[in-house]
Amino acid sequence: EKKVGNNYTCNEILSTLRSMQVTLLSKESGYIPSYKRTVLTDDLHKAFGFHTDYEFISKSAMRSIIKSTKTQERKK
Repeated sequence: EKKVGNNYTCNEILSTLRSMQVTLLSKESGYIPSYKRTVLTDDLHKAFGFHTDYEFISKSAMRSIIKSTKTQERKK
């Protein structure tokens, strides 16, 4: 909540993150967003330095994102 300026509740943030789906185009090309862009998604992108709303995400970049989230979960 603090990273996005305390403008959103925990439930709003979690709900938005869960709805941020991406679609695998092909094994060679990678992922594209398949969710609707909102002010909250823009704020999350700005706060955490990733832009899945308009950037093409390679498979290796997606693996890195997933790996970093799992590493952070284990540290808790």
